[in-house]
Amino acid sequence: MMFSSISYLITVYFLHYDEELNQVSKEVYTHPIGELWNLSVFPADRRIIATCYDAGFKYYKFVSFICIYWQIVSDKVLSAAASYKVICGKWNPHHNCNSFVTVIGGTVSGTDIRSNKLEILKLFSFLSRTTFSIQAHPNYVRDIDLNPNRNYYLATAGDDCRILFWDTRVVKQPMKSVLSHSHWVWSIRYNPIHDQLFISSGSDARVVLHCIVSISSEALEMADASEEPDCPSNQFSLYDLINLSPNRSNRDIFRLTDGVIRRYEDHEESVYCCEWSSVDPWVFASLSYDGRVIINTVPRKIKYSILNL
Repeated sequence: MMFSSISYLITVYFLHYDEELNQVSKEVYTHPIGELWNLSVFPADRRIIATCYDAGFKYYKFVSFICIYWQIVSDKVLSAAASYKVICGKWNPHHNCNSFVTVIGGTVSGTDIRSNKLEILKLFSFLSRTTFSIQAHPNYVRDIDLNPNRNYYLATAGDDCRILFWDTRVVKQPMKSVLSHSHWVWSIRYNPIHDQLFISSGSDARVVLHCIVSISSEALEMADASEEPDCPSNQFSLYDLINLSPNRSNRDIFRLTDGVIRRYEDHEESVYCCEWSSVDPWVFASLSYDGRVIINTVPRKIKYSILNL
């Protein structure tokens, strides 16, 4: 898990969580330039990260986790148009991870990092040079994330307290809108394996675990299964699942519904970042304004239901 810290010395923290010993260790790296606002880890190589700072964005590569230094891979800088600046960025996990998606104001764009020249390309279409734009929220888009299992699907979070889910092929309106926070939503993340699980954090000091099964890759599998002649039709709400009676078996439950699974209110300040573990898909962490990092897990009954245990 990686988090950034804005202080006199700009630093990036790489956290290691030992579940057996319940211990957290850290490695600290110095960011070479600018005030750091956002970072994204390259899905295909965890040694490479992209950082958004006050002059645009660059991407760097760790030579070794022992040495505290960076090797600059490229000097490509994405400059903002008009009075806007790059707010956040995210690697596109599809198309061999060869594009980097950025938010400038209300515009979502993809940059092909293979090119020798900086090019703003149409999102998910590297043959077109037309900028793809989603006017998602009334004010700023605070964070974006791309579904790791379904191409063309992404989520945006904004100052309007909402999380919007989009199909980039049809952008007139979002597929789904979620209002689970009472203030700005700062961070959103799809689960890297089970994309029906989704976490968010905001200025209301909350971390929220969502179920979005209706627009996940699991929805496709359920649609195929429902066409089978002997397929059962039982469907249970999240409330029923979490409060499952001891005399009922988890095997009876195979279908979840959309909704909030749990709200975590362990923080006392605004929660600016939430992130899933890259090793254990049932573990996630959150970082608040006061510097506290809290690690939580998906409820066991939700986990067993997804695994059909």
